[in-house]
Amino acid sequence: MEQNNNPDELIEIKPDRIPEEEENDIKIYGSEFEDLTAPVSDTPAVTAPEPEIRKEDVSEEVTEDAPSPAEPVEAAEIAEPAAPEPVEEIDDFAEDLAEMENEEADMEMVEAIGDSIVQQVNSEIENSLIMMPDITGSGPERPGQTPGGDGEEPERKGGIAGFFARIPWWGYMVAGVTLVLVIMFIWIMTSGPGKGLLVKWGSKYAADKITYAPVQPVDETDVQDESDLPLEPGKSDIEVVDGDHTVITPDISPTEIPADGDEDPEGAVLKDVYNILLIGEENIGGGSARGRSDLLMIASINRKQKSIKLTSIMRDCLVAIPGHIDNRINVAYTIGGVSLLYDTLRTNLGIEIDSYLLVNFDSFENIVDALGGVDVTLTAQEAEYLNTTNYISKPEYRNVLTGANHMNGNQVLGYCRIRNVGTASGEFSDFGRTSRQRAVLNKIYSTLTDKNYFELLGLANRCLQYVTTDLTAEDIEKYVGMLTEVGLDSGIQNYRIPVSGTFSEALLREMIVTKIDLEANSKALLEFIYGPQSD
Repeated sequence: MEQNNNPDELIEIKPDRIPEEEENDIKIYGSEFEDLTAPVSDTPAVTAPEPEIRKEDVSEEVTEDAPSPAEPVEAAEIAEPAAPEPVEEIDDFAEDLAEMENEEADMEMVEAIGDSIVQQVNSEIENSLIMMPDITGSGPERPGQTPGGDGEEPERKGGIAGFFARIPWWGYMVAGVTLVLVIMFIWIMTSGPGKGLLVKWGSKYAADKITYAPVQPVDETDVQDESDLPLEPGKSDIEVVDGDHTVITPDISPTEIPADGDEDPEGAVLKDVYNILLIGEENIGGGSARGRSDLLMIASINRKQKSIKLTSIMRDCLVAIPGHIDNRINVAYTIGGVSLLYDTLRTNLGIEIDSYLLVNFDSFENIVDALGGVDVTLTAQEAEYLNTTNYISKPEYRNVLTGANHMNGNQVLGYCRIRNVGTASGEFSDFGRTSRQRAVLNKIYSTLTDKNYFELLGLANRCLQYVTTDLTAEDIEKYVGMLTEVGLDSGIQNYRIPVSGTFSEALLREMIVTKIDLEANSKALLEFIYGPQSD
């Protein structure tokens, strides 16, 4: 502001406030302030605006020595006196100015702190993006780097790209592991090698659950006939019976035990066929002693014919038991266990058995219950018989009906043991019983084929503990692989020994037995299992 040197011109006293345009131009340099209270010099450069002196204040400050208003007053004379009140107003202004400067410094500090926090957060985000898989193919952006240039704030992405950019690195890790597991599961369930691996695991698991008992000679047990009559050589204890029975003179000389490896040539055929002997042991109240094999079936897997076959052998068939006198076939297991039963089947029917599965009556009940029961259709005579006898051992379950029934284990076991009532097709005695047993096993097989892998694993966990077998993990894997190769949807072909026209009932040592034509039945059995035999 230029100094006014005209003494005739009145001096304009400005109000004590800072114009807005000048207030914004104030510059503060550190803590050094210009002393506005110093006397006004002739120096034209002024760093702060002059305060406006009010007219009233001027009039009060004028003393007797002061010049009259009419006389010209020089600017230097007016500015020189240090009036008290303007000095105080200038001091107040300096304090306000200093307070404004402090507030501005505080704001700058807050902004600096905020910028520091933002930079730290951006740095964390950039580090996460660096560790993140490159989903978009362009790679993660580095700190301070944006598509628009260097040093600018990264542009926030929207849509799908923005969604993926906001996922933390550990989210991608979890998703990756889950994806790998899903791919492995699909591969196992659909591919050949995957299914093979699943079968291997399942076979190992099954082998650990079952009771393993290899086939070997055991201590033999003396078994008396049902008549409990002592045998006397040379004396006939056979009584002639009227009717269709054939009277048999007992052969009390022991059957020769076959030498090891001395097998019927017809039995040693293709290994495209494997035979598994299913044994149902009747041991009611027998404790740890062996019972009789009241259920005897041969399950055959024919890889060449792509078929599964089930053959029942009636328990009353009269056969030669190696090392013992002739008797019913179900006695062979009681006398010498599985080993003697193998020898008996080979000697009389020429069939070779590869493995066996054995369950007793209690185990059979538990297995059926684990499956959730079996659907069975009863005739009126069968329903009445089961409700009025002890074939269903638990009275609370003697409530079956004519027609379709969903039976539990105790009811199904009673049904499989019926022999005094004919079947719907008119089969009586042991023929009717074996027919019912095959029907139940077919129902069980059908139930199993409807299960998926996980349901079968659950059933195996509950059922395998009731099974005794000579199968190893490798054997189980082999058989399951063959079943998969053959196909489970083809169903089961059923057969029975003796075949029609090759047997008759006979009385032996006061026992009713089924006398069979062994040669004819051996030929029929081998042809059914293996296919037509060459002469």
